[in-house]
Amino acid sequence: MTENAIEKFFADHDRIFIFGIGNYSAALAERLNELNLAFKGFIATSKTRADRFTQCPLDTFMDHPVFLIDEIVGGNVILALPEKYQPDAQQILIERGIKNIFRCTDDYMIENVRRANELTVELVDEFKRSIPFQTVEHKPWRDVLIACLGGIGDLILVTPFIRELKRNHPTARLTLITTPLTADLMRTSPFVDRVKPFDWKRNVGTLRARMLNARKFVDDILDELNINAFDAALLPTWDVDLYGATFLLFFSRAARRIAYSERVNDNKARSNKNFDLLLTDAVDDRSLRHEVERGLVMLDRIGDLVVDRQPQLFVSTEDHSTIDRLLRDHIDGDCKLIVLGVSATAPHRIWARESFAALVNRLHDWRDDLRFVIVGGRDASQIAAHIVEHTPRGTTIDLTDRLTLRQSAALCFRASIYVGNNTGAMHLAATCGMRCVEINNVPSDGDRNFIDGASRTRPFGEGHVILQPDHALDDCVGHCSKPFAHCINQIDVETVVDAVKNIFLKGV
Repeated sequence: MTENAIEKFFADHDRIFIFGIGNYSAALAERLNELNLAFKGFIATSKTRADRFTQCPLDTFMDHPVFLIDEIVGGNVILALPEKYQPDAQQILIERGIKNIFRCTDDYMIENVRRANELTVELVDEFKRSIPFQTVEHKPWRDVLIACLGGIGDLILVTPFIRELKRNHPTARLTLITTPLTADLMRTSPFVDRVKPFDWKRNVGTLRARMLNARKFVDDILDELNINAFDAALLPTWDVDLYGATFLLFFSRAARRIAYSERVNDNKARSNKNFDLLLTDAVDDRSLRHEVERGLVMLDRIGDLVVDRQPQLFVSTEDHSTIDRLLRDHIDGDCKLIVLGVSATAPHRIWARESFAALVNRLHDWRDDLRFVIVGGRDASQIAAHIVEHTPRGTTIDLTDRLTLRQSAALCFRASIYVGNNTGAMHLAATCGMRCVEINNVPSDGDRNFIDGASRTRPFGEGHVILQPDHALDDCVGHCSKPFAHCINQIDVETVVDAVKNIFLKGV
């Protein structure tokens, strides 16, 4: 495929959209801007940047609007996805009446990403010449920057790293940069001195624009702290940096800028090529580990001692009081609470709502003292409404889009079992001491290093049950690659019922 073919597609059609809001589509958009080819916006199956990281709504991307696929009437589409995902996407578009579809080859998309990576090198050199970086490490560290721009679960799994970092550097002021969605969760932590929300979904546009935005954000923090540079800046998450967290480390001006290397896996090597130039310490650990262990390994590499590996959350008295009032309004008598996590940021990670309703009915038939509380954001509300409608009155309580994250944690401290998808609510539950029954979409014989898989993101601790399909369906290889619930629906209701019963029989 040549660019002549794309230019002809633009010459032959108007109202052109790009399907996808990932790295390929970002690189394609930059290339189209260079070619002066104007497109209308992006199409996504859900308004989240990459399937797994965050529930923040994404209304714009690369200075263009993002449309859900059902919002598009007519128009023409360029598929900026890996070739293996394009047939499913094309079929979805055809079913919605879109006939003119241009399929980009992997080679062309990789070339666009390569161009962007080359620009990274030029910009890093330019900024290094103009920014007064700290060149001598100050010991002990006085000001430390931590970046974690992932979703709810990502931040929870980083809490052991934050605690152990503070234990090793008790006099250092720790500044945590996280997302607006997750910032509230850390404001009550005794291990963090400042929490600064960074709205990554607005940090889009050209590479230069994203880097300048990150620079301004960090410069404002430096001014607030009245310092010229941080002593150290750390990014403890292992996988691809989709949100520019490494830029925040770079502009911290710190003498030690520590993150996992771009070389730790093939996807990161492609997506974050040349990001190691932004660091002083690129940790190259390619071992299969739980995500909790990633940050702790980083601490070990810099010579810090790890005493406690358990994730930890703190909620306020007000959070507990709010939940007490809500439960009094909805529950009579001495009931056992089961928390249901019914949504996820990717459709292929969501067990069917009909299955959740059937699960509630089967368990209520077994024990009528069970009550089921559904948690989650606005994206879970429709699923929750279906479950409430199809279960006995008073059995299921819909608290979706009503609780803060800390209030959700306070609820979990009062409940017995979590049942649901691999999502942030699951990690909240596990951290608050609940036993979890995780319904996972990755097959047990699949890719153990895949981000959704149990090896990396299972609920941390003992006593949890992970339910997975035995094998992938159809043409899914290693993990579920469909843009809809697919492999996960092999897990039947009776299997989940038995798992919950066994936990109760063993004593919660």
